[in-house]
Amino acid sequence: MTGMQKLAIAILAALSLSANAALADYHAGPIPPEFGLAGQIPQNPDMYKAVAKHSKDSAKLGADIAKCYSRGVRNVTKGRDSGINSCINHSKRGVLTKYLARVSNLSPLPWCLPSNADLAQQVIDFTKTFQVQYYCESPSGAFLDAVDF
Repeated sequence: MTGMQKLAIAILAALSLSANAALADYHAGPIPPEFGLAGQIPQNPDMYKAVAKHSKDSAKLGADIAKCYSRGVRNVTKGRDSGINSCINHSKRGVLTKYLARVSNLSPLPWCLPSNADLAQQVIDFTKTFQVQYYCESPSGAFLDAVDF
C-alpha cells in the first residue's frame, strides 16, 4: 500500500468516526421553552434531518414569495401585469413548483406535518399578510384615511 492510500484510509476512518460521534451527541426530546412553541425533536436523527431540510426549504419559499410580490409591484409601477401568479405557480419556473420538487422526496417526516401543498399555502398566506404593510400609504397621502376607522 502506498503512502497516499494509507493517508486516504486514515482520512476516511477519521471522517467515519466523526460522523458517528456527531450522531452520539444527538439529543431528542421536548423543544426548549425559549423557542416559544411546544414540540418534540424526533427520536430518529434521519427524521430530524428531513424536518430541518423541510423547514429550510419552507423559509426559502417564504423569501421567494416575497420576491414575487416585490417584483410584481415593480412591474405594476412600470404599467405591466404584476406577473405574481406566474412567478408563484408557473409549471416549470414557479417558486411553488420548485419548492414542491425540493420537499417531495424528503423522508421520513412526522405524521403531524401538514401535506407539502397545505404547508406551502400556509407559507404563501403568511407572506402575503406582510405585503400590505410595505405598501401602506393611503390614496390621499394622509397617515390614516377615514376608511380606516
